[in-house]
Amino acid sequence: MKIEGTLFACALVIVVLTGSAAQAQQGGSWTPKRNVEIVVGVSGGGAADRTARTVQRILQDQKIVSQPLTVLNRPGGGGNLAWTYTASQAGEGRVIAIATQQLLTNHMSGRTKLSHNDLTPVALLFGEFHPFAVRTASTLTSPKVMLDRLRQDPGSVSFGVASAGGAHHMVIGLLMKHIGVDVKKVRVVVFNSGSETVTAMLGGHVDVALSNPGSIEPMVKSGQARALAIAAPQRLEGVYASVPTWRESGVDAVFMAWRGVVGPPQLPAEQVAFWEQALLAMTRTDDWKAELQKFYWTDIFRGSAAMKKYLDEEYTQTRAIMQDLGLI
Repeated sequence: MKIEGTLFACALVIVVLTGSAAQAQQGGSWTPKRNVEIVVGVSGGGAADRTARTVQRILQDQKIVSQPLTVLNRPGGGGNLAWTYTASQAGEGRVIAIATQQLLTNHMSGRTKLSHNDLTPVALLFGEFHPFAVRTASTLTSPKVMLDRLRQDPGSVSFGVASAGGAHHMVIGLLMKHIGVDVKKVRVVVFNSGSETVTAMLGGHVDVALSNPGSIEPMVKSGQARALAIAAPQRLEGVYASVPTWRESGVDAVFMAWRGVVGPPQLPAEQVAFWEQALLAMTRTDDWKAELQKFYWTDIFRGSAAMKKYLDEEYTQTRAIMQDLGLI
């Protein structure tokens, strides 16, 4: 009887846990009843678009979300059009959007009145650290050579970034602050995309390109470019295993660009819970883990409440860098 009772209790626990897991995956009683929109503020092919389409594919392929998912590209205003559209869908849980640093910087620079507080934080997904890349033939042969040149003449080195006040721009500002160089004297050229930035660097139009590690990787592999250093706490793997961090050059410049998911304002708790659990389930799949490795993404998953705290802290820290850049 004792054994039978134990088996019955174990079976009951399994049933309860299975039911709880299924309910958690669906975020409680609420589920989308029609097509889900994943809104992204860039055109097709951009880094944020890649994130949106990866989320779409895995949620569909793994049947984590039963309704169809569509990526809705709303480029313009550094993401403002996408986030403004999302903010207009108050209480609509079938609309989510990809969030980046510019959700914060656009507000603090006055480009928009919309702030992260006007949207519902759902989940942080990953972070990435950006390499400083140069042409193979560049005379900037090492981190030390670049730092020495900047200290002697800040205007002698030009940097290409994908957007003013974006994550790439932030990295430059942080590096200049740590080496005691007035960032306003540094030449920063703004392009429309990371691919344009890399192309300009390869063509000799700018000395250094800041872009995503996944975008720089093919150029490094082909021998067209070299990664001088990376603003990461430790070295990355793959083609970047031999690339030193700025810390290894005595400069404590670490900056992580992040991506996450936000929803419209006034989302009921059960809708937030649904997306938290759906995205958490996505990050546990082998498919997602393969994407992390492929694009050098770092898993920083945080749910809604933790994401809100993170964004509040990030706003304060990023504002200080924006002030140094002279953007606010």
